[in-house]
Amino acid sequence: MALKIDLEIPAFAGMTSRKKECILLVVIFWLMYSCTTPKSPQYENFEAWKKTNVSGELKVCKPSIQTAVFTSDELSINGIAKSMSGDLSEEKVSVSNWADNLIWVKSAKVEFELKENPNLSKTSDEFICHAVLDLHQQDSLPWKIPTSGTFKRLFTFSQGATSIEFPEGFAMPILESTKLSFGSQVLNLNRTEFNDKARYTLNVEYFKQEPNCTPPKALYQQAVFVTKKTGGPAGAHNAPIFSDKEITFSSDAGVYMDTSFAKCGLRFDSGYNPYEDSFGRTFNGHWTVAKDSLEVLATNVTPMLNLQKDTRIHAIAMHVHPYAHSLTLVDKTTGEELYKGFAHYKNQEYSIIKKLDSYSSPVGIPVYKDHEYQLISTYLNPNRIEDITAMATLFLYLAE
Repeated sequence: MALKIDLEIPAFAGMTSRKKECILLVVIFWLMYSCTTPKSPQYENFEAWKKTNVSGELKVCKPSIQTAVFTSDELSINGIAKSMSGDLSEEKVSVSNWADNLIWVKSAKVEFELKENPNLSKTSDEFICHAVLDLHQQDSLPWKIPTSGTFKRLFTFSQGATSIEFPEGFAMPILESTKLSFGSQVLNLNRTEFNDKARYTLNVEYFKQEPNCTPPKALYQQAVFVTKKTGGPAGAHNAPIFSDKEITFSSDAGVYMDTSFAKCGLRFDSGYNPYEDSFGRTFNGHWTVAKDSLEVLATNVTPMLNLQKDTRIHAIAMHVHPYAHSLTLVDKTTGEELYKGFAHYKNQEYSIIKKLDSYSSPVGIPVYKDHEYQLISTYLNPNRIEDITAMATLFLYLAE
């Protein structure tokens, strides 16, 4: 069946219908291909791209801050919704549909509103499971990002951690037309008869790279997270088995979610796998807290950190569940405690996080590619509840 072309486009003037059809078909196929086939990065890193695309005599400028606003679908809350099980939304978004200008992401803040109970959502984060902003395709930028893992994440927000701002002189570079994925999910741990509709709004502050203006220092995000062993021989991840007695396999009946839930977008496409090792051990990044009054877990996160060079951490965002006490990053090589963030509660009501600590500094925390690093999570369970779910992640923003 032939296409019927009735468009009055100046460029088509004088053309036959057949020629117009051919041109439109070519354009349609080109758009389909360009939208579905990501380009491979042409540059080894952002610095290489910048040398080619940001040049000239540079001067210090005061940037004009702009805001991109992304909104989720309407989400339903119908009774109890535990971690990773509530209604969710995923939207494909971008700052601009067409412009390929370099922009610098400076800060972000997520807002959560209930339709029938707006005042409740303004005074508490109890219904926030998470809101995330990822690159829609990991290789969608023309430069390679040092982030290890299959998902290149810009931000993760959760209960008690709904905003982040990078220090002066630092920002995350993307192109204005970069395709992003805005995901969000609701949570309800306490209100069995509660029913409402909710919506997330994400505000991202950025500024454009103007000609002849000195760019800020580029940051990239790397997640490091605690895992809990769920089966296999005794010992830590990839630790050798020293005796036949250690080969006895076991299973932790307290594990609440399976591995597919545990990964939560923090997957690794090759080589290192934080969820299993070569000795038959299995691990989970989303688990049920022990019924002891205190649970402390430690994970060697050196492979996750995947440092290619010595650098500095300039911002840190925490992601933990209710009942968390603290999360500590340790340099195992020196024994130094690099960062310790706490979860804060109101009147020791551990089922709702009031605030999570964060970090932002132009000085930064030095980290070294030849050092070993450990992440330690501490969860409280004073009433020895059976079904407290846990995650323990630090989202580190490091200088490229």
